[in-house]
Amino acid sequence: MPALAILAAAGPSGGAVVTCITDDPHHLDAARASVRAAGHPSSAARYIAARPLEVADKLADGAYDLVVADVPSHSVARVVSRAHQLLRTGGALVLIGEHAPLPEDAELPEQAHVTVLPVGTGLTVVTL
Repeated sequence: MPALAILAAAGPSGGAVVTCITDDPHHLDAARASVRAAGHPSSAARYIAARPLEVADKLADGAYDLVVADVPSHSVARVVSRAHQLLRTGGALVLIGEHAPLPEDAELPEQAHVTVLPVGTGLTVVTL
């Protein structure tokens, strides 16, 4: 579960807050239970029951250091473009699956760097 890995990497005094967004209530329940079982405070995560692309425009621009997304290929351009707005300078977007090269209509700044990691089905990391 990415939420637990992110919270573990931040450490107990890191002050990280993970936002979990999915339209599957079972996944949200599992995330809540896992975060609680790992001993993280309830304030370490917030949970939004919705389709991620439907609520992405309601999230605060420049408020995130990391966005992790598991999306179908036809949604990659929209996710990349929105993540560019959501991420702070130096932030990263991790797309689960190999999505390189990125679609031409994905709006990214010139300094963005794309790396594909050969892990599982691949991880595409876009750093800004």
